[in-house]
Amino acid sequence: MNLENLNNNDLKNIIDLFLLESDQVFFLVNQQFKVVEANNAMSKFVQKEISDIIDSDFGDVLGCGNMYKESKFCAFTSFCKLCEIRNNLHHTFNRTKDIVEFELVREYLIRGEKVIRHLQFKIIPITVNKESLAACFIKDLKDKNDLMMLLNPNESV
Repeated sequence: MNLENLNNNDLKNIIDLFLLESDQVFFLVNQQFKVVEANNAMSKFVQKEISDIIDSDFGDVLGCGNMYKESKFCAFTSFCKLCEIRNNLHHTFNRTKDIVEFELVREYLIRGEKVIRHLQFKIIPITVNKESLAACFIKDLKDKNDLMMLLNPNESV
């Protein structure tokens, strides 16, 4: 199959399939830091319906613990200037980096419960219909580390 011969409808169907069926946590963020698309894996990851994810600030979608500690919206907490996710989204939109990869350990609020997550992010700039977006991929490293500890309890990860 030659991707160059696909029409827009074919490409949309392939992307829709990826969004629905992939186990990779994936979402798109616009320059206003709103989530404009997310897949089912993202919905499961944050335990929210897709309809509650779309058009929401990325910090709210992820359950940023700082928002809840300070009772403020995403972009308005005292921590937002230091937020690695926000800063790396800026790098992506400003095209100072082609692909941004980083890890962070942070407290999130998922369905009212505080959860510490060790996450790996990969953010890639893309343009869709002349709009700059950031394609965000998340991998939960805590799950991997917990599994490794179960398999090799005498080794540190």
